[in-house]
Amino acid sequence: MKMTSLIACTSFLLSSIAFSQSPPTDLPQDGQAGARQGGPAGPGSGQAGAAQLTQRLMQADANGDGKLSREELPPQFGEIFPVIDTNKDGFLEESEILVLASTQGGGGGGGVRSGSGGAPQNFEGAMKQVNRGFKGLENSAFDATTKTKDLQLIQNVQAGLVAAKGMVSTVRMAPQAKAKYADDIAKYLLDMRMQLLVTLSISLELESAVLAGDSAAAKATVEKLEASQEKGHEEFQPDEDEQPAAKPAAPAGTK
Repeated sequence: MKMTSLIACTSFLLSSIAFSQSPPTDLPQDGQAGARQGGPAGPGSGQAGAAQLTQRLMQADANGDGKLSREELPPQFGEIFPVIDTNKDGFLEESEILVLASTQGGGGGGGVRSGSGGAPQNFEGAMKQVNRGFKGLENSAFDATTKTKDLQLIQNVQAGLVAAKGMVSTVRMAPQAKAKYADDIAKYLLDMRMQLLVTLSISLELESAVLAGDSAAAKATVEKLEASQEKGHEEFQPDEDEQPAAKPAAPAGTK
């Protein structure tokens, strides 16, 4: 199964299992908070919602050791357990679950000011958060002295990407994108979201390398992250001195 499919599967399981363990009482009755972003309704949005969902799943920690073993999780976690277990110790820690939980909410454009690990208010703010995190990782030694900072920067990159993919429909089409997609708005939005998911997958690889203390793998993955970011910029982002083209219309059949 491809990484993006595993991420989607994991996100769905985290959401559905967490709800079944502790049904939320604070959701809007119409479920629109999640539906507006193209994802499942969840207990809050952005990092706050991911943290709440993670805490609910951690209620399955029967022996109170702060970790979840395979035996403490439902059987449907069998295939995707290795993906979440980024440090490969055979257990899931809260930090590992939080990264995958953060992908299920779609990242809203809510009222949290863009900043370190926060939920950006718009697509531009989300990508600025990604860029800040990426710049901090470019020159890291990826050793024991930088591990804590590296993990925080990676978390900020992931939070920005999660928020951005929930706001692709708000992005004005760049000239080069207009030349490629013309009036095929649905394909344009699909490809942009997929590019963000690819970059998010690479950021998960980077986190795994940092948690494992593999400096060489981390540095190589940063290069992959840079290439993915550059690809997205070339295909979808207008140059700073260009006026953006008109905002794409919503695909037929959507609200």
